[in-house]
Amino acid sequence: MKKVKVIGEYETIKEIIQKGASIARFGDGEFKLCRGRKQISQRTSEEIKERLRAILKSNDPNLLVGIPNIWGSNKLSGRKEKFWSKYRCEKTTKFLSIKKQYYSAFISRPDAALHIDCIEYWDLCKKMWYDRVVVLVKGKGTGFNKKPSIFMGARSVEVIIAPPRDAFESLGSLFDYLCSYDRSILFVISLGPAATVLAADLCSAGYQALDLGHFGMMYSKAHHYYKREEKCWNN
Repeated sequence: MKKVKVIGEYETIKEIIQKGASIARFGDGEFKLCRGRKQISQRTSEEIKERLRAILKSNDPNLLVGIPNIWGSNKLSGRKEKFWSKYRCEKTTKFLSIKKQYYSAFISRPDAALHIDCIEYWDLCKKMWYDRVVVLVKGKGTGFNKKPSIFMGARSVEVIIAPPRDAFESLGSLFDYLCSYDRSILFVISLGPAATVLAADLCSAGYQALDLGHFGMMYSKAHHYYKREEKCWNN
């Protein structure tokens, strides 16, 4: 089996902050699509299969490719260890490059990376959009609950609603629309497997785009850490 190099969660977030990098993340659903199998929110197709496979071996210096942090020293809970153990196999690693440095897709999953479920980590994450104009692209009724403090420190946040299922089929027109924004914009995307492709495409077009998936939901669960007064973003 290939030896896969994956940088940890804190280091991944710091790379995003310090270098202004984008990130496209892979989870079990994206790997299923790479194998030509359907995923719960996205039907399979030859096009999405090939796009995802290409991103896994991308050489774009501005794009971090996030994969599950399951090959290193990261300690998973018993339930998560059982779930992810089946992905440490040739069926998954054949899509990866041993020469490439990968980053952790678990930056939004403290249920998998238990050590990030702390106030220090969530405060670090907020530096990704500090003093930035944010455009949040999310599926209707999914992802990123409206907790004002999640984007505390951002200049403003605009929300764009996209299809919650099979969003890849609408990606062409969505991408064209997003490219009308100034390149100083920070895109935050929660759109299933379509987010992986969209983040890579926006990065290629000169934007910073963060595929953060479950980040909003997990932050809301961790919100008991925050006793300070919340301030709403500008709409």
